Amino acid sequence: MHSRTVAGDLNRCEFIGRLGADPERRLGASGVAVTRFSIAVNSRWRDRGTGEQKTSTQWIKIVAFRRLAEVCDNLLHKGAKVFVAGEFSTNRYEREGEVRIHVEVIAREMQLLESAAARSRAPSPDKPAPTPPVPRSSQFATWGQTHPDYRKR
Repeated sequence: MHSRTVAGDLNRCEFIGRLGADPERRLGASGVAVTRFSIAVNSRWRDRGTGEQKTSTQWIKIVAFRRLAEVCDNLLHKGAKVFVAGEFSTNRYEREGEVRIHVEVIAREMQLLESAAARSRAPSPDKPAPTPPVPRSSQFATWGQTHPDYRKR
């Protein structure tokens, strides 16, 4: 029997959902691409008392950096079904004397989950042609580092 020892903590989350709007891309202070988008993730269950099917939608804020940001901006569009894996991030800040917490996922992986035919029907006219997938090693210098363009709020 083999035993595994976990050397450190793990911060990883995975979601499958649909974009609520086209992604928004900008350049960070150091000229690095930053793309933000939100996906709707539905949970379904049946009410035990009534037998009625219920649905709850959670909106997940996603941010991607560097090459992954460019790929997300080029491939994704409102309504696209997507798989995203990344790190859960919270930032605490104060606005007008009130403490607030901003929650988002820093994307490390993204995969479009629809056919080429569905993609060809839906993209926005101002989006360039799709780019090939990005090897994970080229997206970030070191796993777990916060990118300098990731702004704390």
